[in-house]
Amino acid sequence: MGDDAFITLRTVDNFVAGRGLVYNVGERVQSSPPGALAPLVLPTSR
Repeated sequence: MGDDAFITLRTVDNFVAGRGLVYNVGERVQSSPPGALAPLVLPTSR
């Protein structure tokens, strides 16, 4: 699994936990380079 996949999974994990679509909580940066991957992972994360 590549780095982009881990970034997306961590971002989705933070989103599901209610922290928003962020990689590091408290930092406001774009964190999901493969933008099409996050919507595919979100429905399966619960």
